[in-house]
Amino acid sequence: MTRQTGLTPVQKLSVLSFFVCSCLFHLRIYGLTDDHFDRISRGRQIAQYGELPFKDFFDPGYFLTLFTSAAGQWIFGDSLLGEALINIVGLSLGFSFTLIMLIRVSGGLPLALLLTTFAVSIEPRFYDYDKVLFYSLGLLLCWRYADKPSLLNLALFSSLTALAFWFRYDNGVYLACAGLVTLFALHTEKTVFLHRLGTFALGVTILSLPPLTFLQVNGGVWNYIGQIGSYASREGTRTELFSIPRITIDSTQPWFAIASKPSYPIKIRWVEDLSELERSTVERRYDLKAALLEGDRTWEYQLADPSTERVGSLIAEPYIEDTGLIDRGTQTVPAAESLAGAIERFLFNILPPLRIQLLPGVFSSINRTAFYYYLCLLIPALALFVVWRNKARKAEMPHQQTDTARGLSLVVLCLLVDAFILRSPVEARIGAIVPSLTLLAAWTTVRLLPMFSNSLKLTRPFRSIVCVLSLCICGSGLLLSLSSRLESGSNSLRSSASVLHTLAQTPPSEVLLPRGGQAGLIRYLQSCTKPEDKLLATWFAPQLFAMSGRGFGGGMLVFFGGHWSSVAHQQQIIAKLSNESVPLVIVDKATAREFEQEYQLVNHHLQRTYRLARESSFGDPEVSNDGYQVLVQRDLSPTGRYDSWDLPCFR
Repeated sequence: MTRQTGLTPVQKLSVLSFFVCSCLFHLRIYGLTDDHFDRISRGRQIAQYGELPFKDFFDPGYFLTLFTSAAGQWIFGDSLLGEALINIVGLSLGFSFTLIMLIRVSGGLPLALLLTTFAVSIEPRFYDYDKVLFYSLGLLLCWRYADKPSLLNLALFSSLTALAFWFRYDNGVYLACAGLVTLFALHTEKTVFLHRLGTFALGVTILSLPPLTFLQVNGGVWNYIGQIGSYASREGTRTELFSIPRITIDSTQPWFAIASKPSYPIKIRWVEDLSELERSTVERRYDLKAALLEGDRTWEYQLADPSTERVGSLIAEPYIEDTGLIDRGTQTVPAAESLAGAIERFLFNILPPLRIQLLPGVFSSINRTAFYYYLCLLIPALALFVVWRNKARKAEMPHQQTDTARGLSLVVLCLLVDAFILRSPVEARIGAIVPSLTLLAAWTTVRLLPMFSNSLKLTRPFRSIVCVLSLCICGSGLLLSLSSRLESGSNSLRSSASVLHTLAQTPPSEVLLPRGGQAGLIRYLQSCTKPEDKLLATWFAPQLFAMSGRGFGGGMLVFFGGHWSSVAHQQQIIAKLSNESVPLVIVDKATAREFEQEYQLVNHHLQRTYRLARESSFGDPEVSNDGYQVLVQRDLSPTGRYDSWDLPCFR
C-alpha cells in the first residue's frame, strides 16, 4: 500500500470546490433548533450585556463556543447572521478536511467525494460544527505527525487539542486520547514515548494558561470545574449515558409491505379567523399530510398529488391566502419537478419492487436508531480486527507502524464519541460523528477488501462491475437526499441572498423559530419589556431570549433536568435575580410541577416577589388555552396594556 503524502493539483481544486459547494448548500438549508439557541442566547448575553460565563451565568462548558458566537453577533449586529456564517464555514471546513483524508485512504477522488457527500447528507445539526471541524482537523494533524513524527507536527496537534478543549472540554479529551494512542503505537521505546508524551502535555498546558488565568480572575477555576461537573453528571443520567437501544419487533406486521407513493413539501398560509374545523376540512379535501405549524397562520404539508389540476385548485381555494414551495405561475410543485422528484417517480414507476418493504416490523422507523447505534459500534470493532490482522502480517505491509497508529487513533476517537456522544436522542447526535465513522469505515474497508477478494478468488472485471454499480446506486441515493433537502430546507427560503437577508434581520425573523407557535409570546415580550430588561422562563426555551432581543435573568438560561439545582446554586440564582430588572417570568404549565420540585428555593422566591397577571396560549396551538402563565413583579406598576392578549406592559 502506497503512502500518499500530498494532493495533486486536481485534488486540491476539487477540495476547494467542495468547500464552496458545501458553504452554499448549508446556507440554503440553514435552520435552527431550540438546542442551538442554548448557545446563541448565552453568546448574546456576552455580546449585549458584557456578562461572562461561569462568573455571571451558568455554562455547561462551552467556553470558547460562546465567545465565538458572541463575536459573530457583535461583528454582524444583534442578528443571527454571524452565528450562521460561523456554523456554515465551520461545517464546510470540517467536511473538506474529511475529504482530504478520504482521498488518502481510498486512493481516489471519486470515491472520496461520494463518501464525503454521504457524510454531508446525514446533516449534523449546525451547532455541532465544532465536532465536525475539530475531529476531522485533529485527525488530519494526528496523521501528519504519524507520517512525520517531528516536534513541529506534535506542537500543531497539541495546539489544536487545546483549542478544541476550550471550545468544548470533551472535544479536547477525545483528541488527547487519540493522540496518546498514536504516540504509544509509534514510539515503542519507553524513553522516546515518555518524552513525546511530556512534550504533548506541556504544549496543551501552555496554550491553556490564558483561559485558565481568565477563569481564575473571573469566578475561579474551581467554580468552572464545579459547574461543568454538575452539568455532566446530571446530563449523563438524563440522556441515559451508556444505555444500549433495544430492537423492538412488531410481530403483527406482515413479511412484506408496499410503500406509499412519494409526497412533496408545500406551504400554506391560511386566511385570518379560520376555524380549526374549516382548516381540517380543506386538509382532508386535498389530502394534505404531515401538518407542521411554521409560524402564525403558515403551515407546512406533504402533498401526494402534485398534478397541475390539484395545485391550481389549491391556489384558487378561498380559505388559502398564500402558498409556498409552489410555482403559482406554472401551477407546479418544484420539489416534484426537481431532478430528485423525477428520479423518484421514474424508479417507482419502472421498478415497482422498489416500493416493497421487507420485514417492516423489524426494519421500522422505531428501530432505525438502534440499527444506527449498532453499526457505529460494528465499524470500530472491524477496524480493531484489521489492526490485529495487519500486526500479525507485519512483513507483508510497508509502513506498518504508521498505518497502525493512524488506524488506532481513528478507532479510539470513534469509540469515545460512540460512548459519550451517541446517547439519547441518538438521531439528533449521529450527524456530528458520521464524518469520523465514515473515514474509519473507509480505512477498514480498503484493508478488508483485498483479503475477501483473494479468499473468494473474485476476478478483477467482476470487482470493477460491483464497484461501478455500487457507486451508481449510492450516488443516486445521495442525489435524491440532497436535492429533496434543498427543496424543503429548514427555513424554506428560495435563494442564498434571501437566506442572508433573513438572517441579518434585527430582531431575528420569526421564520427562523424552531416552533412557530411561540411567535405570539415573543411579540409580547418584545413589545412589553425594555431592551435592557431581562426575562425568566421556567422551562427549556432558550429561543425566547435571542428571538425577543432580551437577556435571561438569574444567570439561568433554561431550567430543565435539575441542572444547577443544588442549594448553593439556587441561592446564587436568587441573589442575582434580586439585583436585576426582570419584570416578567413566563411559566410553562406543562412543566411547572417539575420546576417546582427541582428548584424549590427559586420557586418560593418567585411566589414571594411575583404575582400572576394572566394565563394565555399566545396563539400557540401546541399548548392549551391557558398553557402559559405570565408573572409580573409585585412592586412594579404597568406602563400600559398589550391589547392582543390583554396583558400588562412595562416598556
